[in-house]
Amino acid sequence: MRTFILIALLVVLSAGALMANDIVTMPTANLLKAGEIEVGGYYLKMDTPPGVTGCVKIETLYVGVTNQLEINAYNVNPDGDKQSTLFRINYKVLSEKACQPDVVIGVDNPFKESTTYAKPPYAPLNYASLSEKPSFYLCTAKTFPMTSKGFAGPLVRVHLSAGTETYDILDSQRHSGIFGGLQFRITPQWGFVAEYDRRDLNTSLAYHVPGTQLALKVGTQGNIDWFGFAYTH
Repeated sequence: MRTFILIALLVVLSAGALMANDIVTMPTANLLKAGEIEVGGYYLKMDTPPGVTGCVKIETLYVGVTNQLEINAYNVNPDGDKQSTLFRINYKVLSEKACQPDVVIGVDNPFKESTTYAKPPYAPLNYASLSEKPSFYLCTAKTFPMTSKGFAGPLVRVHLSAGTETYDILDSQRHSGIFGGLQFRITPQWGFVAEYDRRDLNTSLAYHVPGTQLALKVGTQGNIDWFGFAYTH
């Protein structure tokens, strides 16, 4: 469901393969370059009551159409609930400079796809899935060097965004108002993310396999544990 995609579970490579590219459930100002493609696969395990969706499989595809335009697609397959294919469209308005952040505007779920069959008592009695609502957002991000020594890092990328609400599994609300986080490149191989999506504090640890564009990732989103991979070409 959208807990796991709209995200904004932490994803895309504007900072390159050496940055933790893992803000997978939250929109960000990270975009691929023109012609770049990223594919990924994720498995999420939730601590939920009996009879409620407990695991979710997600396949992701990110396409850098131009240096300003990126399109994302997510195939989300929750255990015991609705399988959905969702989209996100991002457009870069401004590119990062010394005194200017990256600025991206975008829309989640522009085709109004429902993501859950949830019924009472896990949804309102007058149930109509809020997950069908598109979400609009504006994202900014700025990268700062933490040291000038070594491998031109570590680096920290600060994310600050504002948007309308999104709804994920059982129509839980996220991303309404101000949200954001910190994205770190600790070493050339290791990256870390901590972000707040207006509902949960989310974390991700990424290992970039040397000599490849493959990233192996693990993380949390509230009571959700997840792991996965992303490969950029």
